[in-house]
Amino acid sequence: MGNSDSLESRMMENWRAIRDSIAVANTPIIPTEVKDTLNNTHVSLLDRLIGLGVNQWNIPKEQIIENMDRIAYHESKNIASAKQIKGYDENNNPIFGKDMGLFQYGMGHEQSAWLATRRLNAILTDRNLTPPPWLDDLIKSNYNMATLNAEQQQILFMADKLKRDDNPMFEVDEPEELLNFWLEDHWQGGKELPHLIDERTDSFKDAMLEYDRINSTK
Repeated sequence: MGNSDSLESRMMENWRAIRDSIAVANTPIIPTEVKDTLNNTHVSLLDRLIGLGVNQWNIPKEQIIENMDRIAYHESKNIASAKQIKGYDENNNPIFGKDMGLFQYGMGHEQSAWLATRRLNAILTDRNLTPPPWLDDLIKSNYNMATLNAEQQQILFMADKLKRDDNPMFEVDEPEELLNFWLEDHWQGGKELPHLIDERTDSFKDAMLEYDRINSTK
């Protein structure tokens, strides 16, 4: 009876995640624009960051978008509201971890979402661009990425990678290069958890095969 209840609880949790993702997908996303005070114009922030990536990483816009999409698929199945589930309590209620959203950035002060926010603010300051108001909401949520829409999370992902000193996405346009980028830059668990590298590598490769199958039918 306990196993049946556990299975039913997990099925309900998966259903809620699918329901939420459908709701998000059907909600029109208004692109984030920022004011360029030097030229007195408004620009799409995501397009501006992708343009920086094209120059900095020596790969085309389409490749950057695909890289982001693949990472998001592996991390969350492209569900913007996804929350890390570490396990279930005695009542079969999910126990949530700190990783949230499309790319599973850690919430909380000095975690990865906090760092991505600081890096975005640095880019905006460098270019005399006005920060979008939703950054304040993210801070109030204790840097919970799952409170943002997909485009907003992509903006933070781009800023996070652009401000890395080691320029990790430089010329990443092959499957093995993307795997190494995910392992060494995004997951970053190899040093502390070397015993999990093979398992995480296989998981990423399986996700990419699934991603290819889904997108080959579109």
